[in-house]
Amino acid sequence: MYFSSKAVYPTRRDKATLLKLLSYPNGYPLHASAIAELKSDISTSYNSAQLHFWLGSVYADIDQEDMAIKELMTALKLDPNLIMAADRLGRIFQKVGMYKKAINYYSKEAEIEPSPGLLGMIGMLHFKQKEYEKAIKYFQKALHLDSQYTPARTNTLAAYHLWADELIKTGENDKAVSVLNEALKLFSDSRVIYYDLGTAYNKSGDKEKAIEYYKKALEVEPSFSPAKSDIATCMNNLAAEHIKNKSWEKSIELCKQALEWDPNCWEAQKNIESASLCLAKEKYDSGSIDEAIAYYKAVLEINPNNIDAHNGLGNALYKKELYDDAINHFNIALASIQNLMMQRLVLIWLSVL
Repeated sequence: MYFSSKAVYPTRRDKATLLKLLSYPNGYPLHASAIAELKSDISTSYNSAQLHFWLGSVYADIDQEDMAIKELMTALKLDPNLIMAADRLGRIFQKVGMYKKAINYYSKEAEIEPSPGLLGMIGMLHFKQKEYEKAIKYFQKALHLDSQYTPARTNTLAAYHLWADELIKTGENDKAVSVLNEALKLFSDSRVIYYDLGTAYNKSGDKEKAIEYYKKALEVEPSFSPAKSDIATCMNNLAAEHIKNKSWEKSIELCKQALEWDPNCWEAQKNIESASLCLAKEKYDSGSIDEAIAYYKAVLEINPNNIDAHNGLGNALYKKELYDDAINHFNIALASIQNLMMQRLVLIWLSVL
């Protein structure tokens, strides 16, 4: 850091300094000479905070961090308001990964001369240590000084996202929801926050609320495929609960909706197959043979090799006196059973070899 000269033209001292510099070859290291000169000056003016600051800065330039820290701390002790020393100490500690100490010295600087960049840097150091709440506090301070300071706004969103993600991973879903609702006050149009809220509700077991926020994420970014897949998964899981409660028709309806969101959701396909088969058996047992036939056929559209569906359809067609069709399905079921038995025998035979 250099101070501009107040002189209109170069002084005699400036000319002497320039001539001395020009007498050295290009690239010649002057640090050793500077250190010697500054030590000499300090020996007669030990209480000069500026001299200790410059000596610390030279040590820092040649990566002698220990000596640099010693001199810079001496400078601050002599002049607590010397923000240049606090800044340089902060940069040294940041460089060597000692973030807490870096924060301490940057904070001293910020108390005297706050700026969006400096407050943002303190926030980022907290961010790197996963201290997201503190990071957000400093990013917001930076934005208070300059509402257009883009890095602070971007980093605030990132901090909320990672904070919530960490809470979700540790099972603190209610806390994650609280944090994300706080984030929504600042980022009301953020796909990231809406999607994270969907995930938090999903992990807490509130599938319907999760679907609501996944849909909000899609309102912001309609092409965001993970939200579509997660809506399908939530709907399928709701369908599975209805299957447990023997609500076959409701489960089929939900699975069909799931497939509209994600045609590749194979779990929904299997649940439709399972629920349709159960519903077909229920209709058959209650004497609604035509409806039973329709549901058995629906199962076979999904899985043409479903043995239970072929056998059940055969029984239903037999009831309708459609004997040829019934025999055809019985034969398919029988052939499938024989194939399965043959496969099992082969596996048993291979296992004893």
